[in-house]
Amino acid sequence: MPDTPEGGIAGETTVLIPATEQHLPLLADWFADPAFVRHWGGRPLTREEVSAKYTGRRRPAVVSLLVLREAVPVGYAQYVSTGPREGGIDLVLHPSAQGRGLGPDAARALIRHLHTVLGWDRVTVDPESSNPRAVRAWRKAGFRAVGHPGKPSADGVPAERRGGRVKPCPVPGGRPIRPAPSARLRPMTTQRASTSPFDLSGRVAVVTGAARGIGRSAAVALAAAGADVAGLDIVGEVSPRMDFAPAEPADLEETGRAVRAHGRRWLALRADIRDIAALRAAAERVVQEWGGIDVVLANAGIQAFKPLLEMDDGDWFDQIDNNLTGTANTLRAFGPHLVARGGGRLIVTSSTQGQHGTKWGASYSASKWGIIGLMKSAALDLGQYGITVNAIVPGLIDTALTRHEDRYAQAIADGGGTPTGDVSKDEQTAASSLAAKLPLGVPWIDPDAVAPAVVYLASDAARMVSGTALSVTGGDSARITA
Repeated sequence: MPDTPEGGIAGETTVLIPATEQHLPLLADWFADPAFVRHWGGRPLTREEVSAKYTGRRRPAVVSLLVLREAVPVGYAQYVSTGPREGGIDLVLHPSAQGRGLGPDAARALIRHLHTVLGWDRVTVDPESSNPRAVRAWRKAGFRAVGHPGKPSADGVPAERRGGRVKPCPVPGGRPIRPAPSARLRPMTTQRASTSPFDLSGRVAVVTGAARGIGRSAAVALAAAGADVAGLDIVGEVSPRMDFAPAEPADLEETGRAVRAHGRRWLALRADIRDIAALRAAAERVVQEWGGIDVVLANAGIQAFKPLLEMDDGDWFDQIDNNLTGTANTLRAFGPHLVARGGGRLIVTSSTQGQHGTKWGASYSASKWGIIGLMKSAALDLGQYGITVNAIVPGLIDTALTRHEDRYAQAIADGGGTPTGDVSKDEQTAASSLAAKLPLGVPWIDPDAVAPAVVYLASDAARMVSGTALSVTGGDSARITA
């Protein structure tokens, strides 16, 4: 946390200090700059107007603050009391300081000061509808949309996700993606707003493979952290080569019930990730209904086992097409909407088997190795848009993907044994063998143990984390050097 001058308000990376007449030359330059004023709202101002409004002359009614980063001014903020225990705030960063997480940090620091020092119960902001980046920053600081007093939203669309122009982004067909039009952005408010960097309140997350396993656990954890969740799954057979039952519509419904139990919105989407047109339609539906997308977990995957020289084309391509190409399709379909949002989080699911070879599992390992390369390349491509791209690397997780005879037989053979074909016996043998390999002594990891890693990568706490893999393997990672 930076050093705090007397009378200052400290965040993790920023400090807010009272703005005075000595800051007039700087503020006059800023408010005369159309690029700066565009984010604040209004028109460029004269030096006299800035002096009257933004250098402390309106205290105590309006408190003006300068935002500093390492003692260098990077923005302006103010707050005004509108009642005994409530009021409004505003904050704008200089264009050169945007996209580095400084705005949300300064906003959280100011909110914390108003709540804990001044005793406010309610804080309100009213961002410009033409500035979706500002809307996103306020949402990241913990704000929720509200209607005008006595006038709730007629169409049910959250106000902070409405309106305005955004910078066009490249999408197939050359059409820019824009938020849905609206007349005016309604105010946003927070009561005792969270200052946790892991809070996902007001964000929209999409999870593929959401019907069960890691997908369900991640969807529920994201909802528990405050996100609204759209869960996508094929809920049907992906390949006839799988030795386990596919997810069913009832599984996806159960995920939805668990998400709603946390008071968050849920949207069920049925699509095959190998079909990029279907994914693009799903993405458009999320944006149409909820206004945008902030977080995507590309998690859907399948696994089967067969020695390489015994594989036919389907044994190879079913896993490559679903796991690797399907993950790339997910990033390609949903990524442009994160660009339009002004940034976001893309998370992909790889595997420890994407970091080492797998007996009878060449196709699966190749697909999961490929996902690591895809993730790192996407991180290089998308960083300029404020998008982080990372992978989670689960170990052997206790899901339908791992609890079946083919998987038990592979584990036994990998350890030099011979499977019996008896599911119950082979399960016990495989469990003993797998547990003996892991430093933490478990054969399978509960998918709920992976979900916190997803929440972390989706959060502001990971805003400077991109292009890396986060492992949850029960200690198996200790054996991996790649």
